Amino acid sequence: MRRNKLIVLLSAITIATTLVACQNTQAQTATETSQVQSQQSPPAKPGGEGFGGSDQVTQGDAATNLTTDATVTGETYESTGDDENALRVTGATVTLDGVTVNKTAGATSNTENGDFYGMNAGFLATDGATVTIKNATVNTTAQNGNGVFSYGSVTTVNVSDTTITTTKDNSGGIQTTGGAAMNATNLTVNTAGNSSAAIRTDRGGGTVVIDKGNYTSTGYNSPAVYSTAKVTVKNATLNAENSEALVIEGQNSITLENTNVTGNMSSTEGALQTTTYTM
Repeated sequence: MRRNKLIVLLSAITIATTLVACQNTQAQTATETSQVQSQQSPPAKPGGEGFGGSDQVTQGDAATNLTTDATVTGETYESTGDDENALRVTGATVTLDGVTVNKTAGATSNTENGDFYGMNAGFLATDGATVTIKNATVNTTAQNGNGVFSYGSVTTVNVSDTTITTTKDNSGGIQTTGGAAMNATNLTVNTAGNSSAAIRTDRGGGTVVIDKGNYTSTGYNSPAVYSTAKVTVKNATLNAENSEALVIEGQNSITLENTNVTGNMSSTEGALQTTTYTM
């Protein structure tokens, strides 16, 4: 009888242990699933806008749109319109020497169409354009007014010895998306708005190569480099006065060579911690 009672007691303990183990396994599985789902959710961009916008390429209008091959010297291009580029090059090979591009007003109807496709930027190259910009000045004072924007998988912008200044939120200095290429040499780039990286990429990424120059952001959540692409920076100075210096989203990269990097990261827009590197 005692043997039977012992067997029954051991059986009860075994069943209880099994139930606890199953419950622990289910809890662990639920935790792991939650962690995987969390890892798969795309991170928010600087400023917390996240993802969205139109899946269809939406670029708005252009005050001037160059669609045939040309060399332009010393011209000034202006825009004050909503969802409008001051200057756009569409599918053409164009050289711009000593030009001035001013985007001084004009509201954006969708910030992420500006971030992804170049709507409301000062300058936009798109649809396979190849554009060389040198000795130029680009100024934007409109919200979502990115300075020089390269969009699309066969679009290339080569920009050198140029000054780019943006003052409002969501306004990067140079922006590359949709698999485009951006080659920048000896630029002076200053951005003042929030969520306005000096060197910026977004949906679809691309290839960005920076050689020489000074790239400074002063807004919050505005790194010197924000990468959703393959970005290489050499012989340059990167300075983020109110943000982390470098941000890499997803499986992308930033390669630095002989470059000075300074960041001031703060989540509260209060006390800042300064970090400086030479790479």
